[in-house]
Amino acid sequence: MINLSVIENTDFEEPEIDEAPLRAELRKAHEIREAALVVRDKSQACVEAGVKHLAGVERELKQYDHLDEAISERRATLIGEALEAGPGLDIDLDVPELHDLILRRGEAANRRAAFSMALDKLKANLEEANATLRAKQADVDKTALRIVGCIADRHARELGLAEQAVADMRRKLLGATVMRPPGSQIPLSSSTLKLLRDDCAGALISKNDTSMGGMWNSLFMRPSRGDCDAQLED
Repeated sequence: MINLSVIENTDFEEPEIDEAPLRAELRKAHEIREAALVVRDKSQACVEAGVKHLAGVERELKQYDHLDEAISERRATLIGEALEAGPGLDIDLDVPELHDLILRRGEAANRRAAFSMALDKLKANLEEANATLRAKQADVDKTALRIVGCIADRHARELGLAEQAVADMRRKLLGATVMRPPGSQIPLSSSTLKLLRDDCAGALISKNDTSMGGMWNSLFMRPSRGDCDAQLED
């Protein structure tokens, strides 16, 4: 679960930010992030194709693992035959029957070197594309968090108004408990007296109660993943 850091907004005495521009900014951030994802995916596909081609060249080169041994054996035979024919004769170590294999191995080795060099560049491009994608995702998350903050601030303002209304109503009712009509006392039900005597349920909620944290994490994940119109679920 993502841990949402609480950052106090000190830009305004009574922070009230219009969500519409932020949501438009979020949509743009998602577009940029998606474009970065396309670049990253293309770069990753190039690396995967390069790895596949390089593996094919490596398999091809394995066919020539015993070529040097075959060349040495053939030349040893030529040397033996030449010496048997006469010590004074020139020894020709050319092996024309192996020329084709030698050329093909050389070509494969050149292709392996070229693919290895190209793959190094492709991997560097992929690292850069991944870094760009992470940065663009961070921009999305940052904007999503700002939207969550706006929603929380809006609910806080609503809570403040509700608590003020409750306080005004409680003050009004408390006046009834001290009312002293001539010769009598205002009759109040036990439930009314209990409500006025005890703290209300809302006042007993701990300031450290984090049981609703998952709801806010869920809210953050929705705009972060593309739901630019997400609101707090009831």
